[in-house]
Amino acid sequence: MLSQGDERRSETPDARAPVARNRPSDQRVAVACSLESSSTGVVAPALLDPANLPMRALRHSLILSALLLAACDQAGTSTALDRPTTPPSKVVSFNGTLQLLATATYTVSVSTDGYVEVTLLGLAAPAGTKVELGIGTPSVTGVCAPNHSVSTEAGPSAQIIGTGIAGTLCVTLTDVGNLTAPALYTITVASS
Repeated sequence: MLSQGDERRSETPDARAPVARNRPSDQRVAVACSLESSSTGVVAPALLDPANLPMRALRHSLILSALLLAACDQAGTSTALDRPTTPPSKVVSFNGTLQLLATATYTVSVSTDGYVEVTLLGLAAPAGTKVELGIGTPSVTGVCAPNHSVSTEAGPSAQIIGTGIAGTLCVTLTDVGNLTAPALYTITVASS
């Protein structure tokens, strides 16, 4: 037999169970909130249940991570820039001695957006010796930050060809461990 307190509890509707009312707005709320059902057949408002919050947060985190990874998948790709049609109008030469495992850096002023060619014309080292030739922009501290570089040997054809933006560019020449002695070099930079 139930006590009087127990009877009141059994007569009071469960806070999680939907209450059947005759108003259409109450039915829409009950339908919108009842996405899960428990093993007892009582429909629970899963979206509002604090116990489901960690699972929802995890699900949202996984979806966000998947979207970010999909966006980052495109980070390594690049779009080819249009090649300039006007040949370079200015050529600057740099000569020096590249020390073992060292980097030589030069700055170049480019007066207009357009064509830029960098050529390692000569390197006084055994034939086939490769060094790293790079082009980029100087940082605020004056250090050259190459955004494109190639491992190359000296030759008459430009090793770096591209489009430059008016302003200051920098060119680097680095021994990556292939020189056996300091070597004289000549670099030319042609620009529009």
